[in-house]
Amino acid sequence: MENPAPRAGSKKRKKQEYSDRIPKHLNIACTKCDGARCQLLQHRRPVNEVLRDIGLEICEDSTREDGIRIAIVEDNGRGYEFDVMQPSEITALNVVQFLLTEHGCITTVEVNLILKHRESVIKALRLNRTVESVLISGTSPWFCQTDVDAFRAVKSMAQLKSLTLDTSRCPPYYAYTRLYGQLLRGATRQLRTLDVAAAEMSPKQAKQLIGALRRSKTVEDLVVGENVFTIGKQGSGSAFAEYLINTDTLRTLRLTSKPDFSNEDALWTLVMALCQARTLVEVKADLDFNMIGFAAKVSLFAQVVAENAILRRLRLPSVKCPCAHSWLNELFLDPRDPDSADKMVPWLGAVRKNTTLRELEIDLGGFGEPECREFFEAVADNDALHMVVIRHLPTDCPVDGICKTIREREIADRVLIKNHHVSPMDVSALPGCPEITGVTVSSRHFGSDFDQLHTVFTTLAGCPHVTSLSVHSWDFDHSLFESLINYMGESKTLEKIEVCVFPYFNEPTDEHILYLDKRLVEAAASIPSLVEVNFTGLWLYSNHYATFAGSVAAERRRLTQVQITLAYHRNPAFANLLAPHELEESAEESAAPTSTSEENPDYRSELATLQVRRLADIGVREAKEEIARSLRRVRMCDINEFMRLTGVVKECVESVEGDRPVGVRITDLNEHCWLHIRSFLKVSDVAGVCPFKA
Repeated sequence: MENPAPRAGSKKRKKQEYSDRIPKHLNIACTKCDGARCQLLQHRRPVNEVLRDIGLEICEDSTREDGIRIAIVEDNGRGYEFDVMQPSEITALNVVQFLLTEHGCITTVEVNLILKHRESVIKALRLNRTVESVLISGTSPWFCQTDVDAFRAVKSMAQLKSLTLDTSRCPPYYAYTRLYGQLLRGATRQLRTLDVAAAEMSPKQAKQLIGALRRSKTVEDLVVGENVFTIGKQGSGSAFAEYLINTDTLRTLRLTSKPDFSNEDALWTLVMALCQARTLVEVKADLDFNMIGFAAKVSLFAQVVAENAILRRLRLPSVKCPCAHSWLNELFLDPRDPDSADKMVPWLGAVRKNTTLRELEIDLGGFGEPECREFFEAVADNDALHMVVIRHLPTDCPVDGICKTIREREIADRVLIKNHHVSPMDVSALPGCPEITGVTVSSRHFGSDFDQLHTVFTTLAGCPHVTSLSVHSWDFDHSLFESLINYMGESKTLEKIEVCVFPYFNEPTDEHILYLDKRLVEAAASIPSLVEVNFTGLWLYSNHYATFAGSVAAERRRLTQVQITLAYHRNPAFANLLAPHELEESAEESAAPTSTSEENPDYRSELATLQVRRLADIGVREAKEEIARSLRRVRMCDINEFMRLTGVVKECVESVEGDRPVGVRITDLNEHCWLHIRSFLKVSDVAGVCPFKA
């Protein structure tokens, strides 16, 4: 006699329904029981082949013993860009739902956009009792009920220990995260790790978060942005400072900021609070400062080293060298602060006095050679300081004297110079500076002295101590690329390579550029010690670059990261602005990420067509049709979409009531009036003169 079919609504019937919706070879039972590990990762390859259609994969969870992570993979926006669900995406979502329901080994889940739009998956996550860590990657810039439902589900997970709101792996036009509701209330009271640095929140929400942090007795690891730590009267940061002084549980703190952070009141308040913090053992102040006045700002943290007897690890703010900017044409060397000698004095006393700090990471940009040598003299006098990482040395002075001090005081085993921007002053000294393990080579530090640049790569070939190389190849010609390729091919010690490819646009043929790209990747593949490689701005055809990346990974088993970004993504000034509309008003706007204003429109039109052909692997006629179709769409967009494309607003255009009576506002225009005005405007016209961005 056959067993009766499960009745409708029973758990067994529901399990059978979604099990029938996934491929049979993926219907893998969880074997995690009585201390035994689940065998799911042994089936990683077939599972990931399905999950990658929605931008996910399964892998080991390094934060949980015997745990498995459902992680986001960066793969051409998969998991974010979708209009109509494809059958492969539906299958992948069914697999995720199956894993969350049937596998108690899943301990971490990273939620991308497509997961949030599947109600049954979010419900399975909410009902799961083993997932202790959740990462939400990106939300809609506008109010979205699916985002609200996802936050509500996550905040109802009583076992949750870690929550991260992230945008680092989102495509540029989805790199936005909005906070819905309040955290550290209800089920999320037990959170130990909280990362909201990427989250957009109102001052009211930030105040509520700080209040919840004060009441919390569980948060040990916290990451916040400037929208939280500057909360206080007139942006003084007093509210967050009070929390730091009084907390009894916080042990690790990381602070982030937007570029060119300049709120000196909040910075001073923050430093005073860190001096009085009673439980912090690690602080990472990842604040982005401007080069001007950098030494004065970083010297404030010397007081933290002098007065805080609990802190064990401290990472200080950094300054980004402008040599990576495409608009900078002249020779650039870091300007030394006029009063850098006075600003070094607090550091000398603090480093010698402190007996509890074990690790210090500092940027010495803005200081001069005498101050740097005095700093290392102080480090040598402190036996308790086990490791000092230098993120940036000054480029306007020779470094051999600085390295000589390190050797003479016998602290080479405690000092790591992580990155040094090579300048004409220290090319010949590099072989005698084994303390330098990472270098950045930029034509902006050499002006038009290409002969000296050739010498750099020849010299680096004799520097086995250099394990990290970063190259900004502005204005590199063919011979300079050959020098770089030869150095990479000869190196036996390079572990990390980052190359931003910006060749002259007057290369003779497209085949020649492709040849250079291929040589670069093949040179990287020949380095036996390579661990990480990142190429930006390659012109490889889309059906070639994956093959080249695969060849690198196949030949070098130590390699853990390969990242190749094509040329049409390479202009950072236009990336976030132009990403939603790769093809704009005309062919010259289309080519903006890869062309300059001095080029003639006909050339830019040809370049735009070429870029579309490379991206889509289509012919000339099809490329021109795609461009025309995009132009028609953009010409007919309404005022809200137009202003979003320019970056002026995030959501919609609103008129603010003022004291004076006004006539017709821009929001009063009907569709026909707006389209008539629109015919005289380009997105670049508004974006180019807009003094702010939403």
